[in-house]
Amino acid sequence: MKFKSLFAIVALLALSGFSGCTTNPLKTANAATSDNRPETLAFATYGMFVITEEAAATLKEAPGTPAAVKAALSKADALASPAAEELHTGALSVKAVRDSIKAGTADPSTLPAELAKMNALLTQDAPKIQALVDAYSKAKGTATP
Repeated sequence: MKFKSLFAIVALLALSGFSGCTTNPLKTANAATSDNRPETLAFATYGMFVITEEAAATLKEAPGTPAAVKAALSKADALASPAAEELHTGALSVKAVRDSIKAGTADPSTLPAELAKMNALLTQDAPKIQALVDAYSKAKGTATP
């Protein structure tokens, strides 16, 4: 849990202000070079999840947030959390393979399979994380002080 909070702070700084920023971290990741794009996109998606999850938790704790909104955020988070962890683990795996190849301790022919897994995870998990982002975006105007 400590890592997640630390990562949230680092991601927040790295992604330079999730809300109100003109730069979309996923757009930036999409512009990454093709040799590191899948894991860059996965790390950006995970970072967006962490930031959104923190913001959604704060909104759920606000006294004026309707019960239906809290339930919708909880439901979206329940789907997004395991997807985000899976995506993060996959990105770390690709990074480990790349590092091992650089160090000469892994066969470069293993990388395409890892990248294929990463792309499959992105296809499978990114929509679940986006659903949390969408639920939060929809809900943030519903709380009353």
